[in-house]
Amino acid sequence: MTRRLFPALALATAAIGPASAQIDLSNWTAEGGICGPTTNFDWELQAGNTEVVQTENGATTWFVSDLGSQAGDLRFTIRAPLFDDDHIGFALGFEPGDSGSIDANYLLVSWKRLTQTGGSPPCGPATQAIGLRLTHVFGRADCVEILTQSDLACTSGDNGAQLLSLGDFSGAIGYPTSTDLRFLVRYRPDALKVWLNGDLEFDVVPDPTRFPDGFPTGAFAFYGASQPLARYGDVSATVQEYCFGDGQQTICPCSNNGGRRRGCGGTTFGLGARLFATGSTSIANNNLSLQVVDASPDTFGQFVQGEDSQNGGLGVPLGNGLLCIGGGIRRLGIVVVQPDGTCGIDGVAGLGGVLAGQTRRYQFWYRDQDATSCSNSNLSNALSAVWMP
Repeated sequence: MTRRLFPALALATAAIGPASAQIDLSNWTAEGGICGPTTNFDWELQAGNTEVVQTENGATTWFVSDLGSQAGDLRFTIRAPLFDDDHIGFALGFEPGDSGSIDANYLLVSWKRLTQTGGSPPCGPATQAIGLRLTHVFGRADCVEILTQSDLACTSGDNGAQLLSLGDFSGAIGYPTSTDLRFLVRYRPDALKVWLNGDLEFDVVPDPTRFPDGFPTGAFAFYGASQPLARYGDVSATVQEYCFGDGQQTICPCSNNGGRRRGCGGTTFGLGARLFATGSTSIANNNLSLQVVDASPDTFGQFVQGEDSQNGGLGVPLGNGLLCIGGGIRRLGIVVVQPDGTCGIDGVAGLGGVLAGQTRRYQFWYRDQDATSCSNSNLSNALSAVWMP
C-alpha cells in the first residue's frame, strides 16, 4: 500500500541494492532531556565505533550524526532488548540542538512496543500508542507531545507534534525484541520512503500547507525514550553531503559564511547554494540527479565530479567559496541557473563514466558577483556517492 499526504505524481519504487561501508559514529553527538533531567541519557559507543547503546531509562534523547538525512540509500539497524516496552526510532532533518530549540522542524519515526496510559503531563493522563509512527515535530515540543504524537493546546508556545502516518505493516503492532530491525530510508525534499526488513512501511510526500518548502533538511539522528539498552548501528549511506560553508570548519574566504549544510553565502541568497541528490546510485538505472537550490539566478554554472576530496573533506578557498573536490576533475555539464536559484542535471552515472565500487565526489561551481564580492564565482557544498552495479 502507498500512503500519500496529498495527491501527487506516483513515485517509482527503486530496487534495494547492496549497502556501502559502515560509518564511524565517533563524531556523532548526544542530546536530550525534555522528558527528564538533561543528564538522564547516555549513548555508549561500542568497539569499532559502528554501534552505540543508549543505556538510561529516562529522557527523550537523540544521537545526532554528521550525516545529512538525504543520503541516497541510508541503511541502519536497531535492536531492542528483551525487557521494557518504550520508544525506539530515528529522526530526519534534525539539527544539533533541536531537542530544546524553538526553531526545531524535523520528522520523527518512533516505535512503541505496547500501548501505555498514565502519568501526569500538563493536560492530564495521556496515551502512548503501540506501533510504528511518522510524526512532524515543530518548535520546542513538550515531552508528552513527542511521546503521544500530538499538538496539545494546554502546552506553551507554538510547538508540538503532529502524527503524519502509520507504518503500512507495523503501524498497529509493537516491535519485536532481540531482533535486528533493518531500515532503509530514501529521503528528499519531495518524498520519503522507509523500508523495514524489506517491507515498505512509509511512502509519503509533503503536504504543501505544512511543508511549503518540502520536507526539512538537516541531519539524521537515532532516537530513544525511556528504553534502555537499545542498540543502534550498522549505518551506511550511498550518498553523503560534506564540506559546508557555515563557518563550523573551514572559514569562507570573503567573510561570507552560509547556512547549515550549504556552500558559502552567495550574493543573492545569503544562505549559500545547496547541492543534493535524488534517485539511486545504481549504474544500470542511471537515475541519479544532482539538484541545486539558492545559487545566483540567471547565471551560468557547472556540475563537476572528482575522485578525491580537498583538505580531508574540509575544502580550500576558491573564489567566494570552498573547493571540496579534487583529483581527475571532470565537467558533467554547464547549465543556466533559473530565476528562483535552482538547476540540475540527470543521468550522473552516464555523464561521469563511473564504475561499480567507485566513490566519486560532486560540487556545483557558479558565477557569483556583485559590488561586495571578493571574486566572481562561488561553490555549493559537496557530496560523495558510492556507485553500485
